[in-house]
Amino acid sequence: MYLNISVKSRAIPPTAVLILSVIAASLFAVPVNAAAAATETTKETSAAAETTAAAETTAAAEATEPAGTTAPAETAGSPDTPVLAGLTALPRSIPTDIERILGSEEGEKNRYVAHTGRCGKAAQNSLLAFQLAAEAGYWAIETDIRWTSDRVIICYHDESFDSHSDGSGMVEDCPWDYVKTISVTAGCIDETGPQPVASFADYLDLCKETGRQALVDVKYCSNGYKEFLDTAYQMVADRDMVSRTIWQCSLGDYLTYIKSLDANARCWLLCGEIVADDPDLIVHAKQDLQCEGIDVPVIDQAVAEQAHANGMICVFYETDKKDKQDRCFEYGYDLVMENGLD
Repeated sequence: MYLNISVKSRAIPPTAVLILSVIAASLFAVPVNAAAAATETTKETSAAAETTAAAETTAAAEATEPAGTTAPAETAGSPDTPVLAGLTALPRSIPTDIERILGSEEGEKNRYVAHTGRCGKAAQNSLLAFQLAAEAGYWAIETDIRWTSDRVIICYHDESFDSHSDGSGMVEDCPWDYVKTISVTAGCIDETGPQPVASFADYLDLCKETGRQALVDVKYCSNGYKEFLDTAYQMVADRDMVSRTIWQCSLGDYLTYIKSLDANARCWLLCGEIVADDPDLIVHAKQDLQCEGIDVPVIDQAVAEQAHANGMICVFYETDKKDKQDRCFEYGYDLVMENGLD
C-alpha cells in the first residue's frame, strides 16, 4: 500500500495535554534530593505520550489515504505483482523541468505519442503512418531505427525483414538498394495497403516540417553502435532538430554515448519489463544516464511519483484502451503512447 502523507502543524491532542499536566505537577512536587526518581518517572510518562501520539498519527494517515493508491500494478504475465514495491511513495508534483519538457502545445493529441506513427491507420514505421500522426496533432511521433549493410539508417522495428515485411534477410546484411524495394506489411494495411520502408532522413524531415517531436527508439546494432549513433546524431544536427529529438533506448551504453556526443541530448530510458525487478532503475536513469524521462509498460502510481521525484517525465507504452489511458493520467503519467486506432 502506498501512502502520500503530508506533515503539517497540528494542535496538541487532549491526551497529550493531560499527560504533560501530570508531568508538570510531578516536577513541582518533587524535592531536590529526589531528582533521580523524578527523572525516571518523566521517562516513563514521555514514552507513554510518544506511544499515544504515534497511534494517533497512524490513525490520521489511514483516514486520509488517497483513493486509487492501492490498485494493483499492471505488468505482462503477472497482473497482481506490485511494481517497484520497494519505493517510497512521494507527493504528486511536477518539477519545473518537466513543464519545460512537455511545453504547452495545444491539440487533440498533445498528451500522446504516436507509436511507430499512426500504425492503427497505416503500416507501422511508414512515411504514411508518420504523416497521419502529424495531421492528428500527436505531441511526438515515435519510430525505430536500424541501418543497412551500406550504412543507411531506416525506420524499421525487427532485426530481420522476414517478419513485418514482404522482404527477407537480416536488416544489417541488406543494402539500401534492396531495402527500397521492400514493403512493410505490419500495422493497419487493410485500407492503405503495404507501404515502402521509410528512411530515417525522410522521417526527420517530416517531423521538422510538421513541428512534431521526434522520438527515436534506437535498436541494437551488432556492427559498430558508436558509428551508428554518430551517423544518426549528425543527421539530426544537420536538420537543426537536436532540441526536438528524443533518443529512447533500453541500453544504457547507447544513451551514455549519445550524451557524450551532446550533453544536452534528450534521452529516455525504455525500461521494459526490468522495471519490475530493479527498484533503483529510475534513480539510475536520472543520476547515471541523465535521462529526462522513462518509458514503462506498467501502470503504477508509485512509478510516476518516483519519476517526478527525480525530475523526469513518465510515459506509458502502449495502449489504445481508453480506460487504461485514463488510469495512466489519474496516476500522474505525463504521456501515453498509442497506435491511433480511433
